Formats: sequence, structure tokens, C-alpha cells
Amino acid sequence: MKYRIEKMGELEVIVKKKNFACDLETSNRQLPEFWGECWTDKTMLELFERNPKEGIFGDTLLGLCLSENPQANEFVYAIGIMYDGGPVAEELSVEKIPAHTWAVFECAGPIPGTFQEMQHTVYSEFFPSSEYQPGSGLDIQVYPVGDMHTDKYVCQLWIPIEKNS
Repeated sequence: MKYRIEKMGELEVIVKKKNFACDLETSNRQLPEFWGECWTDKTMLELFERNPKEGIFGDTLLGLCLSENPQANEFVYAIGIMYDGGPVAEELSVEKIPAHTWAVFECAGPIPGTFQEMQHTVYSEFFPSSEYQPGSGLDIQVYPVGDMHTDKYVCQLWIPIEKNS
């Protein structure tokens, strides 16, 4: 599995967030629906207008699991971009992502299926056999602008890590 390790300081993101049950089958269905809602209600247009196109993640949309407690019954998922400063619409919020060391995994193929498969492989194969463990329930999904339904689409999954003790 192709990955790299990155150290990154605190980040600020502007997001629309929603709570989801920690049930894989349900969340795998509801998360794409949430993305669809954000297109329908014009959240995506507002985010694209503010997107700082340069910087750490470049011209991308971010999917974020913001729950620091992986044992909770639900998690907070958010869709957003890097925060560029300035006023924030009522339906959006600014969230701070703490500094971490991250394992960064690349995923190639149509979204959401290929991404969901890769995420499963990371947790079922990579972490059990590596020198790392997830550092929290947080993750960042980096989705570059492009056709997400082609075999050539490439996105990333950033997971905070700690060395196994």
C-alpha cells in the first residue's frame, strides 16, 4: 500500500458539518447523500468561491471526520476547504485541526466506491501490520477538482498517526 508520512501544524478549515451514526453500512450510504445535499443547497458554490486554490491542499474539496473519540456512537463529518479568513456564512463554521503526524494514502479510481475500499484496507490491513496506529478518530479526505467517476481520478486520505508502543 502506497503511503507517506507528513508532519503538519494546526490547520483551520471552513466547513458544513453533520452528525452520522457509527454504522459503516449506513454511513457509506448517507455520506454521499450529504455531498449531494451540499451541491443542492449551494454550499459547494460558496466553498468553491472561497477556495484558496494554493496552499497545503491546493484546489480541492475536503471531507473531514472531526470526531476525536473513535469509541463514540456517532461522528461529525464535514465538507469544506482551507479557511481563508473573513466572515463565515451562518450554515458554515470554522474548525481547527490540531497539529499531527499524518499517514497519507493515495486512492485511484471512481468515488465513492474505490475510496471506501481503500479506507477499509487501511484499517484492516495497514494498521494491524505497521508500526503505526491511528492517533484519533480524525481524518481528512482530499478531493481534487476533476471527474470523480473515472478510473484515473486520484484523491488522498490523511490519518493522524502515533507509533505503536
